[in-house]
Amino acid sequence: MFIFILINLINLTYADLIKEPDFLENHVPLNNIIASTFWAMSVCSCVGIVCNHKKKIPIKVEPKEIYGKDFYEISSKNEYELHRLKEDLKEMKNVIQNLENELKENEKQKIIQTNNISMEIPDNIKYNFGKAPIRFKQNGKYYHGIDPTYYASWDKTSNWTKEHIGCMWHYKNHNVKVPHPEWDTHNIDGFCLNCSYCTEGNKKKKSRFIYRCNGHII
Repeated sequence: MFIFILINLINLTYADLIKEPDFLENHVPLNNIIASTFWAMSVCSCVGIVCNHKKKIPIKVEPKEIYGKDFYEISSKNEYELHRLKEDLKEMKNVIQNLENELKENEKQKIIQTNNISMEIPDNIKYNFGKAPIRFKQNGKYYHGIDPTYYASWDKTSNWTKEHIGCMWHYKNHNVKVPHPEWDTHNIDGFCLNCSYCTEGNKKKKSRFIYRCNGHII
């Protein structure tokens, strides 16, 4: 009985302790690039054109220590400056998106050039080797399935690997809509006329199975 009372007292004591909030409004970590840049500009000694930009900083950024951790506290100067910052960030978001697209396109072109790949498939060949469209040509062979340039756009932290190039997915459940009709199907028969069942890749799979195109020669 004594132990039971003691445990309850300990639980009540912990409940009374102040917990660190999961999210601190208007605070960001010190490694936030934007906040760090604004703070550095606000404290630097500068002359000329740099000073002119310093005067245009739309928010106030100050280092703060909260619960033993370091943050930047963000406060606004006025509503107009916040609106202007919001519009500027939209412009930067568009620029960043364009830069990301350029990097992906450069990576795709590098893969195409270094692996002797062609993405130009004539219409009279595209459906010569099954119901699925031919996606790419490499070393004289035409292939169905995932093409190398699509692989280049994948997030490298995902489960996709280069081993999936040339692969197709067979969905056994006809009530599930196939996400990519170019390489996904409910009926693998006739989808590709020269493909193999990927035994290793299909371990533990029950409703969606991988097949690999072995290539087609005219």
